[in-house]
Amino acid sequence: MQLHMLVHQSQGNRTRNAFTLIELLVVIVVIGVIIAIAAPGLVGTMGGMRVSQAGEMIAGEVSAAQAAAQSINRPIEVRFYKVPSVEDDLNGTAGGSYRGILLLEYYHTGEVDPRTIISGGGGAPVFLSTPLAVVRKPISVLPNGVVISEQQQLSSLFSAGASSTSSSQASIPTIVRRGTGFEPYDLPSSEYHSLVIYPDSTNLNSAGQWFVTVVPEGDLQKAPADLVNFFTVQIDPVNSRLSLYRP
Repeated sequence: MQLHMLVHQSQGNRTRNAFTLIELLVVIVVIGVIIAIAAPGLVGTMGGMRVSQAGEMIAGEVSAAQAAAQSINRPIEVRFYKVPSVEDDLNGTAGGSYRGILLLEYYHTGEVDPRTIISGGGGAPVFLSTPLAVVRKPISVLPNGVVISEQQQLSSLFSAGASSTSSSQASIPTIVRRGTGFEPYDLPSSEYHSLVIYPDSTNLNSAGQWFVTVVPEGDLQKAPADLVNFFTVQIDPVNSRLSLYRP
């Protein structure tokens, strides 16, 4: 009898502690409403974080070029290339948008050919008869969904009047370090925008203001006045100092 009462009480407790179907449906509806309200804010926050990350990445690459130019006492070029996104690859879309950054160091005619310098080796040095470019590291790509705007008001570095905008150096042989040697490097394209940083200056016109602006890929066609989510990196043409603007 006592055992029967204990079992009955246990079953009663389980019944009282359980949720009814109506209560579960109410909870599900409430959660759905909360998600619907919060989702746009979460998407906007994540988009803003990607824009910030991309802007800081560009600033970091330019800063790395500055440090390298000073440490090895030779020009470092910062190139911006069009790179297809994941969506472009899936859709078979060619071209892509400006989201790739590549750093190259330059050796001039008459300098010692770096390909002939072997660690611990000897022999007479070989001098370059033509300029040579050496890739410092693999190309860096901005986060998905974020690109560099090509509009002149947002990226003056990409304008026709910028002394850095050129594909004339694409014909210079380009190599990359592999272990203790070098290999030819296939550039992403012969078309790009760039600036060259010297140990104490740049190749930019000192009379101009030069900058690039990162925007969400979906905002590429928006007018500058309509943008609320962007990151601008400005390069001083005289000393290559950076100024960052993030609304």
